[in-house]
Amino acid sequence: MLFNNMLHFHSGINQLKPMHKRVFRIKCGLFLVGYPISVSTAASYLTFVLSCSTFAYATFSVAEYFLIGINSFFYFLVVWEFEGSKVEVYIKHRQHEHASSSREDIQK
Repeated sequence: MLFNNMLHFHSGINQLKPMHKRVFRIKCGLFLVGYPISVSTAASYLTFVLSCSTFAYATFSVAEYFLIGINSFFYFLVVWEFEGSKVEVYIKHRQHEHASSSREDIQK
């Protein structure tokens, strides 16, 4: 996140359009929230390993869940950065030749 934000700032991309400046600010905000959570996961995991505290493990687990969400949102912003981009999901299904179906609409 840190290097992504630094490259975003120093390359001048954030000056191209107002939307890029907005994305840069959101990414900086996510970094500012994510960094302390990352440090807390290291501390809580070390505490758990040394003391076998269930509270430390619960703290570590909750922080990890928050970090997963923050990271996912941070890198999903690239879809918003590129104008006209969209996310498409394709599922390919192949019916087995020997499989039988009781549905009439999908039988050959």
